[in-house]
Amino acid sequence: MSFFTELKRRNVFKVGVAYAIVAWLLTQIVVSIEAPLHLPDWADTLTIIMLAIGFPVALIITWAFELTPAGIKRSQTGALTAGVPAAREVIEQSIAVLPFADM
Repeated sequence: MSFFTELKRRNVFKVGVAYAIVAWLLTQIVVSIEAPLHLPDWADTLTIIMLAIGFPVALIITWAFELTPAGIKRSQTGALTAGVPAAREVIEQSIAVLPFADM
């Protein structure tokens, strides 16, 4: 598997884009409330620095852990192939769906 395929499978790109959008919104909020709340001039700089430090941390956590219906689990390389669970897991978790009788 290529590196970019693994990044996509682990949703690193999605988290990066979502983090960038939320960081931009937070920056806009801090800049707009800085004057009315009489915050110091360094408040917006501190916000940007903290968000910049948090970005790689968020990406590393996304790489290391996966969000599953059972909760947050540690990623296992090779345990999933392109996002499809192993065949044994599908059999254990499958249910039968029967059609309604058309009367």
